Amino acid sequence: VKESALRIKLVLCAWGEDLTRSRALCHELGVEESIVWRPLMPKPDLIKYYNASDIVLDQFNLGAWGLTTLEAMACEKAVVLNYRKEWAEACYLETPHVCYAATVEEIFAVLKDFVRNPQQYRDLGRMAREWVERYHSSSVVANKHLEFYRSIVG
Repeated sequence: VKESALRIKLVLCAWGEDLTRSRALCHELGVEESIVWRPLMPKPDLIKYYNASDIVLDQFNLGAWGLTTLEAMACEKAVVLNYRKEWAEACYLETPHVCYAATVEEIFAVLKDFVRNPQQYRDLGRMAREWVERYHSSSVVANKHLEFYRSIVG
């Protein structure tokens, strides 16, 4: 926000055990004007937010992604996160098309690059959706479950 002439808004969910600390950090950094706090919302509303976003930031501490990453990817959004690549390599034939960033400096570098090269990130979002369709579509997941159950019952 401070380094860009662009009008940037960060939409954050007003939820979680670190909410008070997050709000205090936004105040300390002097970026409150650029933050939009939203309450927890129904899935259709959340999907509208994904679709209105340019880029989505998800997990940075857990080492794994959750539904936010997959849903944003399904909406053709570039996602920035930190995940254990070896876990993904063990589960999928190809790693997901996301922006890997583990440190504050790496996250900041990705966001600065995004501002300079938005088309590159739109292309990444398109590839992310294709990845989700190959590895996490409802038919793929259902078939994996069926294969598993067949292996158990014979």
